[in-house]
Parts: sequence; structure tokens; C-alpha cells
Amino acid sequence: MGATVSRADLAILVRAGSHAYGTDRPDSDDDYRGVYLAPTVDLYRLRRPAESFDRQDPDVTLYELGKFATLAAAANPTVLEILWAEPLHLSPAGAILRLHRDVFLSRLALKTYGGYAHQQLGKAIKGTGGSRGTGHFRREKFLLHTIRLAEAGLHLLRTGEVQVRVPDPAGLWERASRGVEAVAAEFADLDERLADAAASSPLPEHPDLEAIDRLLILLRRDLLGEQR
Repeated sequence: MGATVSRADLAILVRAGSHAYGTDRPDSDDDYRGVYLAPTVDLYRLRRPAESFDRQDPDVTLYELGKFATLAAAANPTVLEILWAEPLHLSPAGAILRLHRDVFLSRLALKTYGGYAHQQLGKAIKGTGGSRGTGHFRREKFLLHTIRLAEAGLHLLRTGEVQVRVPDPAGLWERASRGVEAVAAEFADLDERLADAAASSPLPEHPDLEAIDRLLILLRRDLLGEQR
């Protein structure tokens, strides 16, 4: 896309994907995600700033603060991970965002993590998808993400903490290698397990939208003050 993000606008940049999870292999792609703050004065213009920025080689996806907050409050797993992964770049605004990251968490994770896990399992069952540049199907990788997302969702609901790096990457690959039937059987009761975890979860039922608004206003006002 035509949008650009300057280093001055960048709040957080993290390594994402398999390198963040610890499941990377020699041929794994490099993936990066992050958050940027468009200059506050640009939010008042007729032409609004871009909500995201994407680039390939390496793969980089950045979200403007407003878009990021919307997705994080909706418990989007790949977006929440940005606030818990080890930062490669962290501005003062990014540090404030990480400090208050818990305001985005809620039991909505029951549906999002479970939904993403089911989606990955569905891809493995149907045999769709492939590695970039080859077109070969990678069922094992879909199964790995099924397990990772299911267990990350259970961990989040039980502890209130977003898990990025998996505890046993080699073991996770081994479980994924057992095939679709084995993984499907292991997580046949995933929805029930997630519901049980949510019932006793330390997380609130919904994210604290008022706290999120206060956080966004704080960051925007500080940035606007610097621009005057």
C-alpha cells in the first residue's frame, strides 16, 4: 500500500509468527507486527491517515493506534500478542500502551481463540493452503497452530496472561505430526474446556472500554502537545 510509517510514529515493533512462538525452523519466514500513532492533527483532516501498513520481504504489519485498539479490545489473538511479545522497538508511547495492556483483556477470548483454533483445524481437514512460492500443502503447520491457539486461549482465560512463546516447541511439533485425527480427537471438547475456563476466569466479561478510551486520549493528547 502507499502509506508509509516513520520511525518517529512507531510505538511498538515485535517479531511475530514462528520466531516469536519458538516454533521456527530454518526455512521459517521473518514476520514483524507493531503499532504506530498517526500524527494527531492528521485525524482532523478530510483525508484520514491509513489504519494499517503492510510490507513484504520481510513481512511487516503495523496497525494505527485506533485500529489496533479496536482489534485488541475484540480479543484478536495476533493483535494482543503485540503487547506481550518482546519488543524490538518501544517508544515512550509504546511503553505506556504496554503498561496498561490488561485493559484490553476479557472473556471474549473464549470465542476468538476458540474460533481461530477451529479455523486452523478446518484448514488442515480440508487440505487448503500452502507455503509461499511452492503451493505445497502444509497440514502439519495448521495443526500446530490449532494446538497453539487452543492452549493459548485456555492459558489466557485461566491466568489472565497472554502466552506468546510456547513452553515446549519441539513437543508441539511432535503432537502436530500425529495427524488430523489425533489433533481433532485431542481437542474435540475444546469449546467445553474454554467455557469452563471462562466461568472461573480472572478476566472481566468485557474489556474496559472507558479505560481504553482514557488511554487513547492520553496518548493522542501527548502526541498533539509535542506537535504544537
